[in-house]
Amino acid sequence: MTKLSKIIFLLAMLFLVFIAFFYGVSSYAILDMNEGLYAEIAREMLSLGNFIIPHLNHVPYLEKPPMLYWLLASSYKIFGISPFAARLIPALASSVCCFSLVLFAKGINRLRIGFLSAIILASSVGFMLIGRVVFFDMLLTAFLTISLCFFYLWHQKENNFYLWFAYLTLGLAFLTKGLLPVGIATFVAMLFMALTRTPVKKFVRFFNPIGIILFLLVILPWIIAITVKSPHFAWNYFINEQLYRFLNMRIPHDYHTGPIYYYIPRVFAYLFPWSLFIPLLFKRIRGKISSQDPLKIFLWLWFLIPFIIFSLSGDKGDYYMVVGIPPLAFLIGIKLEEYILENKNRALAIVFSLVSILLITSTIYCLIYRATPAKMNAVLIYMLLHFFAYGVFGLYFIYIFRKPFLNFLLISGFIVPLIIIFVEVKVVTQNDYSQINIAQYIQKHDSDRSTYLFQNYERLSSILFFLKRPLPIIDSVSKDLYFGSKTKEAKNWFITHDQFIMRAKQHPSYVILLKDKLDVFKKTVYPIRFNIAAQSGRAYLLSSV
Repeated sequence: MTKLSKIIFLLAMLFLVFIAFFYGVSSYAILDMNEGLYAEIAREMLSLGNFIIPHLNHVPYLEKPPMLYWLLASSYKIFGISPFAARLIPALASSVCCFSLVLFAKGINRLRIGFLSAIILASSVGFMLIGRVVFFDMLLTAFLTISLCFFYLWHQKENNFYLWFAYLTLGLAFLTKGLLPVGIATFVAMLFMALTRTPVKKFVRFFNPIGIILFLLVILPWIIAITVKSPHFAWNYFINEQLYRFLNMRIPHDYHTGPIYYYIPRVFAYLFPWSLFIPLLFKRIRGKISSQDPLKIFLWLWFLIPFIIFSLSGDKGDYYMVVGIPPLAFLIGIKLEEYILENKNRALAIVFSLVSILLITSTIYCLIYRATPAKMNAVLIYMLLHFFAYGVFGLYFIYIFRKPFLNFLLISGFIVPLIIIFVEVKVVTQNDYSQINIAQYIQKHDSDRSTYLFQNYERLSSILFFLKRPLPIIDSVSKDLYFGSKTKEAKNWFITHDQFIMRAKQHPSYVILLKDKLDVFKKTVYPIRFNIAAQSGRAYLLSSV
């Protein structure tokens, strides 16, 4: 690569990384469900000063290891407790994935492929969306990506430093999501060495004593500390949360299941629009690639092993397979480099033409057949017109400039209008999926009044983050708090209907509940009267009269 081309690639990657993962992350509120749950656990780490046992609503929460919470708490300490500080961690993890591919490619003398794959990753719709939410999976993907890249570099160069660092980052991956990354990395490494006929002596050297010690030094302090403080931790975490979750036997059953082909359409969505190039991965350009066969074997194993594990698992999540997207992006980068070097513009032009035509036709269809006041609003119309303009722009440039690299940049640029629209939609609709409106009402009118949640926590989880305090839950049905509700700390935070009636008769109260629970609640508290004081998209704030 020339110095100028390196600068162009680097600037394009930096721009797309910023747009994809950082632009507007502070513009909208922390959302309910998992994001509100994990953001709150880290906040409680700081408030309670307990960095060993994660707490949620002031009761132990042992479903996940603490690495994400530690990083979120550190971000809160530096930047204050805010949506920006919370989302900064997954945004940085997503960026690390992109930069790791570049550095990995440089290490194997394939720098152009590294830039291509990093740009592909940053401009993939699903990868971008997951990188903007406070989840464990993007942080796991970052650590696993670094670990496996260092393993491959060790295998090719036999420098023990690479292997030590692979073990070290695998330990960090364990502290992010338990045994899963250890299983994935072990299967990838062992199968790769077997398929490439690695000598037995190298197999033995893979189990490096210093590397294993580094791995244990990372994971054991927390495991020992939490086992001492919580004797039931080992069974609950390693058996119930890891093994039983995979076997679809976990108690309680608060996760999604799905068919064995569950992740096929999701992988397509993670990488869109680049997933349109996946069929090209099975097409060989004459006279190419023989020197890259070991690399391709490694990358395919890196993608396929988590794909098989997650497909067989009883627990399925929309975002789990994000760990397999970096190698797939690298494989597409290899293919695109071949097309760019061969000046083969046809495939790139066809794919971007398909994307552009899809944007134009979907816009016309929606504006003509769906443009009714009930189904359209200003934000949606703006979004459609934005897509229409970008589609026309793309078709024009494909016609004028018949250069594969320019078409590659046009495809990656698809993420820019998408992100701008995504942020605007999130700002407009945040009250529908967050409890910030209810929290602001409480803080403005009577922040000291006794406040309760009714039955459900997960679907209202952001309320604790915004109020910055735990809330007693009436007749809890929360599965995330199932084990915490049975601990000694639970006494003040889980109350029965009768206990609430006694308290409500003595003091004015607020109750936050889902809208579909309103009739049930009013019947159970009669003759005490409650009025609706505020509401969000899915919840009411009731105030006792």
